[in-house]
Amino acid sequence: MPEKANANVEPVQDYVLDDVLKEIADASIEKRAERVRILDVRKAVTYTDAVVICSGQSDRQLRTIADYIDRQLRKKFQLHPSSVEGRDSASWVCMDYGDIIIHVFYGPARMYYDIDNVWPEGMERTDELVEYPD
Repeated sequence: MPEKANANVEPVQDYVLDDVLKEIADASIEKRAERVRILDVRKAVTYTDAVVICSGQSDRQLRTIADYIDRQLRKKFQLHPSSVEGRDSASWVCMDYGDIIIHVFYGPARMYYDIDNVWPEGMERTDELVEYPD
């Protein structure tokens, strides 16, 4: 009889990082997020591979964007966040998917926290993964 698998072992993730990042960008834009940025931070930190930053024009829109991203990642990749902070906030929702951290800001809060300038140059992947409709 085969040995029982260790229940504490995470299942192998059946996705490619770029596919997930593209889905996050597409979902954000579908809900009219602004200034979507995707950063490959593997050379700067060890706790995640990518950071996605986007903005909404109201607290309602930022929750809509965050909820829609979460639904799409669950549906298409069976990904669930290990934590979500600020879901009831009017200014910032942070979703931690391990390999990817997603920040959805209300526009003025994004400017206040200046998260766009936290990361060194050369990490930008936005141009290759984000497509705005014409």
